Amino acid sequence: QMADTSTFEEMDEGYHHTTKYSWIRDYYGHWRYELGEETTEYVKMDQPRSCSYQKWNDITKKYETVALGNSSSPKNAKPGVELRGITLRQLRAIMANIKRRCATEIWVDYKGEKLDPKRANLYDADHYVIRPYTVHHRKSLVARLPSTAGPQPP
Repeated sequence: QMADTSTFEEMDEGYHHTTKYSWIRDYYGHWRYELGEETTEYVKMDQPRSCSYQKWNDITKKYETVALGNSSSPKNAKPGVELRGITLRQLRAIMANIKRRCATEIWVDYKGEKLDPKRANLYDADHYVIRPYTVHHRKSLVARLPSTAGPQPP
């Protein structure tokens, strides 16, 4: 029933993410992640995005994007279970969905007590978000997310 009435736009389309951390260039021209002013950005989730990270190259003195989980498997092959980890941006999408829906739908925990989004745990996320999101498609959460582009090592 919840699968038919709930909406999951944070996971299917995108969400707003607010942070106080930003990339700052220091006196020597190096970039570092540092506490700063609060900023909000819209994180798109509707397009596949390769799993990657930024690595500093001492020779070029620049950050390079390193793709994770590249596979020699055919393009449409389903990654093995060991390569179906969830990314930080995907976890944030789930949290954004919890924050939006928890109070308005009056979620309750296993004791029947009203649930606060800050108190929601993985069992609550599974009950209210993960299972309703995946049940009709019969896919895992990571496979169901449109932002998954292929292998995602944990």
